Amino acid sequence: MPATSIASHRHSEKNGPPGTKHVIACVDRSKHARKIVSHASAVASALRLPMTLLQVLEAPSVEAVRLDPVEWDIRRHESRRALRRLAEARGDEVENLNAELVEGQGAEEICRWARERPAELIVMGTHGECAAGEYGIGSTALHVLERVAGAVLLVPV
Repeated sequence: MPATSIASHRHSEKNGPPGTKHVIACVDRSKHARKIVSHASAVASALRLPMTLLQVLEAPSVEAVRLDPVEWDIRRHESRRALRRLAEARGDEVENLNAELVEGQGAEEICRWARERPAELIVMGTHGECAAGEYGIGSTALHVLERVAGAVLLVPV
């Protein structure tokens, strides 16, 4: 599915020229998103790197009943608004801030994103809206740890 770009109100550029390293803050719509962004912002500012807020709008699984297209569009718009608010709250703390909303399965989209754009660090919560699994982390975080080649910072939520 195509990615949807949401540039913050202050920063309309992408993450610099191709090959520029950056920090990816993986957020969802949970109450923990601000904590994850705070940690990612601190690292990005300290290293003087651009930061991308990345949110995956989870597509329904093949087995699930298909969502109504109007309902899906509403979810997409609500997610964009929430992501924009997160970006605006941190826009002054990071030199170059970009916010991206992609659609698909969480871990797969995060790993794809990290493969296509060089990341110095991926910052994500130990779990999101769902409870932590048997290892104390959620399934998305576990899959990203298993598959991504770069550094991952797990923020306890």
